Amino acid sequence: MKIVKLVCTLLILSFATTSVVAQDIPLAALKQGIMSEFKTFPVQLDEETRMDKVEVGYNEVVYYYTLVNYTYDQVNFPILSQALRPNILSIYCTGEAMEGFRNSNIHMLYLYYDKNGELMGTIKTNTSHCEK
Repeated sequence: MKIVKLVCTLLILSFATTSVVAQDIPLAALKQGIMSEFKTFPVQLDEETRMDKVEVGYNEVVYYYTLVNYTYDQVNFPILSQALRPNILSIYCTGEAMEGFRNSNIHMLYLYYDKNGELMGTIKTNTSHCEK
């Protein structure tokens, strides 16, 4: 039951963190919008998940999350990733708010760490993952 709650929470967070509406906005403005949305870190998103930071690079936005109640051995990340990935792709590939990111081919990278700081896994998406 706890893992189901974790999956649901992470699905919601995967999309809630990219609320900057972007259509034909220059890349610099997209980056500034993302960074202004997240001014103070870490942010405890719920009882299971903490967003530690967001980094914006040349063509990539990286979200760092910690699953604060889990260790690496407690979560089967490939299964968790399989549950999260279709919704992440759907939002990235078809969401109106993500249009500017797609137009600029900005990659989205989600890094998930356990409560001890060990990397559990990553999910990455970009325009090559979208159906043409």
